[in-house]
Amino acid sequence: MSKSKGNVVSPDPIIEESGADTMRLYILFAGPPERDTEWRQDSIDGCNRFLNRVYRLWETHEPLLANPAPTEIDPESLDEESRRLFRKTHWAIDKVRKDLQTTSISNTAISAVMELSNQMNGFSESGTVASSPARGRRCGLPSIRWWRLLRR
Repeated sequence: MSKSKGNVVSPDPIIEESGADTMRLYILFAGPPERDTEWRQDSIDGCNRFLNRVYRLWETHEPLLANPAPTEIDPESLDEESRRLFRKTHWAIDKVRKDLQTTSISNTAISAVMELSNQMNGFSESGTVASSPARGRRCGLPSIRWWRLLRR
């Protein structure tokens, strides 16, 4: 998208159809916002699906997230699936933090959050959330911090 090339795309129809958050995520995921990019509807749709998936995770687990357990988690006390999610969560947090320290949020940081989201969905659907020793703790379920980061 470039004014000099005459191929500017107005964000208004995209925002009207998919929302401003989808538009923002797409711009960040496509590459540095200051660079020209080719608009692709399938990528915009993918960003919208991702945000909806994260929102559904939040809605599903909101009661657990409203009052997370205040204690530290010993990864060794978790079952294998919970431990993998615990590690993936910390990997994604580290990736986003490093990106923010060196530049601004990048498509690699967003990819890390997408990977984490996929693993959280699998964890959630397996039914282990209710029985996990990590239930309600800050080990892997989407936290308010992630939601705020994604919804900016």
